[in-house]
Amino acid sequence: MEDVEKTPMVVLLPEERVLTESLRGRDFSVIAPYVEEAFELALRGGWKKALVLNGPVYSTYLGYNPEPIKIALELGAIPDLSGKGPAFFALAEEPENLIHEWNRFGEVMVTKLR
Repeated sequence: MEDVEKTPMVVLLPEERVLTESLRGRDFSVIAPYVEEAFELALRGGWKKALVLNGPVYSTYLGYNPEPIKIALELGAIPDLSGKGPAFFALAEEPENLIHEWNRFGEVMVTKLR
């Protein structure tokens, strides 16, 4: 079993804020098959693939900039959308380059899973 708790987590907090009430009435059923696939992947142990599938599906549907996910993937990190967004996170063995790249999108911090 992987010890992901030791892997640094980079968090991007864009200046943009999204209020939960602004998402009410959205028809999430159109992305349900993809979200369900991500859930099934995670249950089967493919949690990294599940994160990489979940992030682009939700962020694209909600209209968030996909560039942070693209950059994280190119740098070998495992990215996803955090909650309803627009924040992103990525597990990154070497977070320095990702921190540098994500700084142009907003506030960036590094933490660890607990």
